[in-house]
Amino acid sequence: MKAFIYSHISNMSELGLRLSNFSLIASFGFLISLMGCGSDSQSSQDVNFINLDCPGLASSSSYTDKMFRVINDPHEYREVYLSTDLDSQNEPPEVNFDTHTVIVLLAGFKPSLGHAIRVENILDEGASLRINFLNSEPKSCGADGAISYPYCYIAVNKTEKPVEFYGETSDSCS
Repeated sequence: MKAFIYSHISNMSELGLRLSNFSLIASFGFLISLMGCGSDSQSSQDVNFINLDCPGLASSSSYTDKMFRVINDPHEYREVYLSTDLDSQNEPPEVNFDTHTVIVLLAGFKPSLGHAIRVENILDEGASLRINFLNSEPKSCGADGAISYPYCYIAVNKTEKPVEFYGETSDSCS
């Protein structure tokens, strides 16, 4: 009987040592998760932007398909802007391309009014910018049968980062 008790106590202290080591490893892992490991420790940052012409709506456009574009050249900007709304006599909003980049979102041909496209927010994700935008369309109500071409022009601080576009669709009637 004595041998069994000593053996049992010996196993208990070994169990305590193992639990102690496990607690130490678990605590260390928890601390590392709080500090981050480097690659994912940086969270996205909001990016300020200027609405140049957003939301906009054209009745005639050279661009019939959906298009997203990043522009760092004033001549390209002027050409794209003037081709977006063929009926407009307006000059493009002024942009300093030494300090800003223009981002264009064109929704393309829409069979009625009630459609719009606008930027909700922009996130700097480190290696790229993420543009979150909203497409509004008349889903639950009647809309005029006039053809439209929704568009959105914004400017951000000068960037050469790749830009990713993420859109959601909402009902413009609700």
